Amino acid sequence: MNVCTWIPAVVTLADGSKIADDSPEWRAECEARRILGMGHTERIEALAVIEQRRGASGLAALLGTIESVEPAYVLDLPNKAQRNGYLRSVELHQGENASTHLRNRCMELHGKRENACGAAAA
Repeated sequence: MNVCTWIPAVVTLADGSKIADDSPEWRAECEARRILGMGHTERIEALAVIEQRRGASGLAALLGTIESVEPAYVLDLPNKAQRNGYLRSVELHQGENASTHLRNRCMELHGKRENACGAAAA
């Protein structure tokens, strides 16, 4: 008798919710993080292929996930130099307003994470 005993692991999404690692939400977040890790040209090409395969609504869904995950992606970069480099790249390709908006969202998320750590320690 061959019985599968595999049990999905629990993972934490960028918004803090805990879900199984075989869920569509986790798959979407992983895809968003992969695209965020691409250079500008590679990202544009990948998004064009996704739009071609999934249509405008599929691309819009992915872009929504990317936008919601991006602050966590930036904060999870290994060091401040890389975080600042990412923000400079956003400014170069999308403009100062986009960079400022992302920086503010990163600071807001950082504050939430600090509060959560403080509450957990208390």
